[in-house]
Amino acid sequence: MYIMSDQNIHAYGTVEYYREYFSDIIADVGTYDEIERNRVTMANVMEGFKQAIQEWMVYHDTSARSYRELMNMFVSSGLETPEQLSQEEAELPPIPSFPSLMQ
Repeated sequence: MYIMSDQNIHAYGTVEYYREYFSDIIADVGTYDEIERNRVTMANVMEGFKQAIQEWMVYHDTSARSYRELMNMFVSSGLETPEQLSQEEAELPPIPSFPSLMQ
């Protein structure tokens, strides 16, 4: 994958690629002649970046938890979900009382 910038083509993942990528975003910050109006854009850029990071964190956290559950299912040699296991346990007969000398 390549990104074009005027005359230059930069390979994906290189410093130059990201420089050009961020340049497009930074260019939006200086759109207005008044810095006060540009501050709104600055705040939006920063908040957008923050939200993007948070969304990716949720995505990867969910993925990691799903992989853990899959591994647990694999290791236990069963394909039951936690809900199926709970249902199975609920259907088991009650454990009888054991005689005790303490009574």
